[in-house]
Order: sequence, then C-alpha cells, then structure tokens
Amino acid sequence: GQQMSLDVVIPIALEQLEGNILASGKLYAGDLLMAVVSIDGTFWSENPKLAQRLSDVLIEVELVSETLNEVSETFRAQTSAGTT
Repeated sequence: GQQMSLDVVIPIALEQLEGNILASGKLYAGDLLMAVVSIDGTFWSENPKLAQRLSDVLIEVELVSETLNEVSETFRAQTSAGTT
C-alpha cells in the first residue's frame, strides 16, 4: 500500500496470489490482491513480465468468480424450490 520497494515486494506478492488469489495482507481475505491492483500504472508499464503475471491472476479471479456465481445460483434455485 505504501508503494515502496515495489520491484522487491511485488514479485513476492504475486507469488502469494498465484498460490491463493484471496491471500490476506493482514486485513481481510483478498486485501493483498486489492493492494497489488491499486499500484500506479507506471509500475506495470515499466514491468511487463510482472504485469502479465498479475493479468494471469486476474483471469483466475474471473474464472473463480464465474464458478462461484454458478454454484450460488444453483444452491439458491434448489433451496427456494424447496421453500415454495
């Protein structure tokens, strides 16, 4: 969040996110991802390999999100059908 030593910190953060997209930076699940995507665009322009790694993490986030939405909709459909 302090945008200091990003060339050292971001590879470590990306490694954590590649292992767990909801890794916590200490506040809540997913706060590490929020901190990383909040970094100024100049850093990403100057570090295309790291930007690609973040892009890959975000693709995984989108896929997981789609899956969770489907699971949630299925569950809600099943449970609401039983309550009517």
